[in-house]
Amino acid sequence: MARDIEQVYSDIKQKLTMEHLKRITADIINAYKNRNFRYLRRFIPILKIQREIKNNKLFSLLITKFHPDKFVSIMNQTEALYRGDDSEGLGEFYNGYFFSIDSVDAGSGYTAVLKEEYVFNKDDFGYREKSPLEEDNFGESGLDFTEEEYGFLEAVNRYYFGGLDCTLTESDLRKLDGELDLSDYEIHDLKGIEHCTYVNELNLSGNHIEKIGKLSSLINLTSIYLSNNMIEDIEVLRELKKLKTLDISFNNITNIDVLEELDKLEYVNLIGNPVSDYFVVNKLTARGVIVVCEENMLL
Repeated sequence: MARDIEQVYSDIKQKLTMEHLKRITADIINAYKNRNFRYLRRFIPILKIQREIKNNKLFSLLITKFHPDKFVSIMNQTEALYRGDDSEGLGEFYNGYFFSIDSVDAGSGYTAVLKEEYVFNKDDFGYREKSPLEEDNFGESGLDFTEEEYGFLEAVNRYYFGGLDCTLTESDLRKLDGELDLSDYEIHDLKGIEHCTYVNELNLSGNHIEKIGKLSSLINLTSIYLSNNMIEDIEVLRELKKLKTLDISFNNITNIDVLEELDKLEYVNLIGNPVSDYFVVNKLTARGVIVVCEENMLL
């Protein structure tokens, strides 16, 4: 029998505490830090995600949902559902915060870490096979992706064309928009990425990237995932004025002063970096940014 809306509302008000959120968040952070992604993926049904999702993006969604800093917002949502007499919505809301993770179905078809798809048709590319003697006739030179064995351009080629010998031009890259996921592609250099100016969500996690200066022209980025690389300097991020979500976990970053300049920032993951000065972390937290780092691991 469905519970009365008054009872559900009362249960949420009594049980949904800061401590409850802290316990869930601490479990999520510890699982991420220990690379226990199988555990994190058990939360997917709770988030009602209908497509495949990468682990670092899943982590950001979980932290954004359960972090104690969201307590006031969560309570406001509860009140809105109650005042709107939305018993079904309030019941789903309750189930989203009170659950036994052991009872959540881990076999929901999401256990494999697959590539997310974004809308782009290879027919939109100025694409064609070329012979060794052929010259490009696109009105601009083709971009050479042979300088580094595993560069950004080669990764794009492998993603769309399976590594065929083809030419990618600047115009081709400018046609990319929306999400671009090239995580775990063994990328060393980002030559060519500067032309992807219409991409707004970028995942370059799990590569071998050291320098990210070429990201400066990607001014439409709202989300970027750079975890598990070899990045030390993030000064270029000051150019990304629209950035809301930033994952730079498991890199070699010590100085995070530039994050203070990102006015739209809502979430940043710093786990696994040798950050020693948490002054900026405190300032970001004070203005409402969710910051996940070694300092607040135990919450």
